[in-house]
Amino acid sequence: MTFRIEALEWLAQAIGSTPSRLHYQQLKGSTSSSVYLIQDTRDDKPQRFVLRVPENQEWLADEPDLIVHEAAVLVETQRAGLCAPELIAFAAHDVGFGAPVLLMSFMEGSIDLRPRDFPAWIDNLAQELAVIHRHTAPSFGWHYRSWVDKAALAVPVWTTIPHVWERAIHLVDAPPPPFQPVFIHRDYHPMNVLWHEGV
Repeated sequence: MTFRIEALEWLAQAIGSTPSRLHYQQLKGSTSSSVYLIQDTRDDKPQRFVLRVPENQEWLADEPDLIVHEAAVLVETQRAGLCAPELIAFAAHDVGFGAPVLLMSFMEGSIDLRPRDFPAWIDNLAQELAVIHRHTAPSFGWHYRSWVDKAALAVPVWTTIPHVWERAIHLVDAPPPPFQPVFIHRDYHPMNVLWHEGV
């Protein structure tokens, strides 16, 4: 994708640079959006940022406040002291990219699906999730809603344990038990976690 001049101008203004000093390249691996590494070369050491462009129109139609929501999430992660990118800027409407956009700080790290020390890897994942869930986010403006279409749930014809499926469907259909609302990730898995020097 080649960015239009209005897109580059928006980026430059958000970063405090000029369009001619910005370089960008698309990153691999994202399935729900296009993600770009943005580099600002006005200094000897380029500053790096990450731009997310959710181009799935069906998703945007279902969640028109997606980018506003995600911007609020990044602000909340900083309040909670979580290890996450910082919000730089966002646009809830098209500013030249063909979709809403979210600009965040760049974080060093890589995905690790083959850890050398598997028990430590699992412990670190669990500990970070526990930190997320300790944050109650009392002023956060969004609340959990299930993506499951309960009306479509049915015991699969191929199962040899239909009673287990029936019990699971019953639990999903039942009202939620008493709970204390906390901050949640909703997509926490090893492909969405960056590791840097083992942590």
